[in-house]
Amino acid sequence: MVLTVEQGADKVTQCATIQKGERVLVLCDEFGDPALSAAVAASARRRGADVKELTVAQTVLSPVADASEFPPGAVDADVLIGATSLSIWHSALGRAAAAAGGRVLAMTGCDVGTLIAGGIEADFDAAGGPCVALTTLLTDARRIRVTTVAGTDLTASLVGRVGGNCTGKVEKPGDRDACPDMEAFIAPLEESVNGRIVIDGSTTSFGLVDEPLEIFVENGRLKEIRGGEQARSMTELLAKHGDSAHVFAEFGFGMNPSARVIGNIVEDEATLGTGHVAFGNNDSFGGANSSTIHQDMVYWRPTIELDGTTVMQDGKLLL
Repeated sequence: MVLTVEQGADKVTQCATIQKGERVLVLCDEFGDPALSAAVAASARRRGADVKELTVAQTVLSPVADASEFPPGAVDADVLIGATSLSIWHSALGRAAAAAGGRVLAMTGCDVGTLIAGGIEADFDAAGGPCVALTTLLTDARRIRVTTVAGTDLTASLVGRVGGNCTGKVEKPGDRDACPDMEAFIAPLEESVNGRIVIDGSTTSFGLVDEPLEIFVENGRLKEIRGGEQARSMTELLAKHGDSAHVFAEFGFGMNPSARVIGNIVEDEATLGTGHVAFGNNDSFGGANSSTIHQDMVYWRPTIELDGTTVMQDGKLLL
């Protein structure tokens, strides 16, 4: 089913549970799609909200931005929607808004096409259950191993770490989520991560990969990226963000049955049958690493073993 832009925008504002009279701020940045932010803002107005739209510099969306950089009214909004090229979910601004009781919904890297087809078509109520179930399994596990037929083989300790999830919706004060994202994720003990991962899907910064990236991790640190021009570009990008950008940050697993890997990270990482890893910042969801970047990388058909028990086989959840 293909939606109209208005129908897709209405699904977003439904996921944000926007009510009449609420203060809503829709943010875009210089590399975001203004047509997307305008459509979402128009839908919020149709729901009777008091809506403001604002375009900000990417620097405002840094995970380590200072509060003095936040736009006026952002932390005080009832709902903050980030139709931005960088993630408001991982930003200091998004965390501050949630801590103040706002509902924060990220639409990272999306464009107006996101409103028409793909992940936005999901039944977010029905598909939320598996996200929560896998999150519980991750939280309860002491050790994780992830493999793929493409050559990925990563192991890590999860002791003391609590899993999280995105269900595509924000309903309560302080909720922080992403749309049309649906995923379960966890920050492992950083120094415990070892192995190799083959990225054959996409990345936050470069979209779809031209050829697989082969990444080697030792004691929680990225040691080498092999591949073509994108591998060299990724190496240079992470180097610009310093030592902390090379720390392994996240295991995540897509749970949205309608999503597709198309080069927009918030939909790519949500796609059922994919996994993703990230390097850089993870202190926003239970990790110990602070960084100016959170770089997600998506791969296909993970097999997950938790404490020796297989809970996902080639991208299919065994629950």
